[in-house]
Amino acid sequence: MTSRSAACSCGQLHLSIEGEPSRISMCHCLECQRRTGAVISNQARFRREQVTFGGKAMAWMRTAESGNALTFHFCPTCGSTIYWEGEGFPGYVAVAIGSFADPNFPAPMIGVWEESRHAWLSLPPDTPPKPCRSMTGSQFGASLLSRVSAGHYADRRGPSARSSSAS
Repeated sequence: MTSRSAACSCGQLHLSIEGEPSRISMCHCLECQRRTGAVISNQARFRREQVTFGGKAMAWMRTAESGNALTFHFCPTCGSTIYWEGEGFPGYVAVAIGSFADPNFPAPMIGVWEESRHAWLSLPPDTPPKPCRSMTGSQFGASLLSRVSAGHYADRRGPSARSSSAS
């Protein structure tokens, strides 16, 4: 079983995690941009029973753009947000991927709140967009079509299928 450690900048607040995440995602919403000071927030979601919490944390709660309450837990010494919990994913803990300090951490599986993504930000090639409540089906389709047309998705059929379809 995979064991991982996550910690704040000063190391006071830390997590030990056993097993794989159920979801790895990136969020482009404006609130996450404000919270992180970056153009994107990356998180790995784990079942709460996979996580052992260490150190002291302060909590801050806000309502997400989805309408669900989120509670962010951060270090009172250095201010780093390490994990959060939400009404939209009960029984799970989202952990900031950067707090693992592991360049080999798996890539996100999905991007959310794509309509707030900075135009200059390139996503990993196989990251599908996810519609949000404010995005209509036609807007989602247009977003997906533009990304497919731009070559953002790898051909997963394998080399022999690719070469035969090209002839």
